[in-house]
Amino acid sequence: MSRTVTAEEAVSVIKSGSRVFIHSVAAAPRRLIEAMTARAPELRVVEVVSLHTEGEAPYATPEMSKSFR
Repeated sequence: MSRTVTAEEAVSVIKSGSRVFIHSVAAAPRRLIEAMTARAPELRVVEVVSLHTEGEAPYATPEMSKSFR
């Protein structure tokens, strides 16, 4: 049985200190990235792993450095 959840619900399992893999180029889940970065104030040192980022990478901006690396 499958269950559909919102992007916000999907990223709610990310905790401080987690490692998150983001798929590359056109397969990057833009909506999930937006939902994850919206949680920046409550997250610390989440390691983001990606092979190639195409377009915006909001988790890599200087103001997100305490939340994502």
